Amino acid sequence: MLLSYRGSHYESNIPKLTITYEKNAKYRGISYHTSKPIFLKTFSQFELKYRGANYIRGCY
Repeated sequence: MLLSYRGSHYESNIPKLTITYEKNAKYRGISYHTSKPIFLKTFSQFELKYRGANYIRGCY
C-alpha cells in the first residue's frame, strides 16, 4: 500500500500473518474445535531523518 506524509511517499511493509492456534476441546461431554490467531513479536527497523540527520530506529 502506498502511503504519504507531508509530501513524502513511502510503501507500507506490514507483514501479514495467518498462523492460527487450533485445539480440540470437550465441555460436558460435547467435543468442539477452537482456533485463534498467534501474534508473533517481530523486529522492525525504520530509517528516519530529523533536521537533516539520518538515523535508524528499531522496535519490537
